[in-house]
Amino acid sequence: MDPSELEKEEEGFSYQSMLRRDRRRWSVADQDGDDALTKEEFSGFLHPEETGHMRDIVVLETMEDIDKDKDGRISLSEYIGDMYRGTEGEPEPDWVKNEREQFSQYRDKDKDGFMDQEEVRFNYCCMGF
Repeated sequence: MDPSELEKEEEGFSYQSMLRRDRRRWSVADQDGDDALTKEEFSGFLHPEETGHMRDIVVLETMEDIDKDKDGRISLSEYIGDMYRGTEGEPEPDWVKNEREQFSQYRDKDKDGFMDQEEVRFNYCCMGF
């Protein structure tokens, strides 16, 4: 790959940022610290949501993916926007209305209109985020 392509950003992603993200995940998966992954460690790298010691990386990556304004918290519009992008004037599907209610009633534990990292962690662990 041409080195100039590494930093080229497309829709918020660049190869360089994906490499940094994968490297961070690799380091967390590498429990014995030898910079090589066993089958079990590699499974955790590929499927961190299924591996207990990888929980924090899943929460961090979820925050990075959904928190578009990078303020360290997820607003209702960011939460919905991650799942649904309707067109203006189009009626909102019932499942989206249900997700709005879930956010307000259950996911936003402190009722401040946002999910912070602890609320994302709780939702991941306890509510199947």
